[in-house]
Amino acid sequence: MIDVFLSDAGELKTAEAVVFKAKNILSIQENSLEYEPDLGIDLERFLNPDIKIQNETFEAYSVQRLAAQGVNVVSLLTDKEAFREVFNYTVVEAETGGLIV
Repeated sequence: MIDVFLSDAGELKTAEAVVFKAKNILSIQENSLEYEPDLGIDLERFLNPDIKIQNETFEAYSVQRLAAQGVNVVSLLTDKEAFREVFNYTVVEAETGGLIV
């Protein structure tokens, strides 16, 4: 499925819909949406300054949460900078199939 959107320059662009779905999942606090409480990740747990969590833990958690919402992560690359780490996800939509009995 393809989404059409406006770029920052005002041009019409297209992208796979699963990219926007993954972005939404990774940027929404879990249980914050009344109509879809399971959508999102628990950002508060990972951004809490009192709890030390390794980046690998967040990577595994985010991949698991994306998979639970039907987004498969093909690759996850990290770019470490001075005071932050940027996660670059490559995603595809999960294939759905029926059960043959």
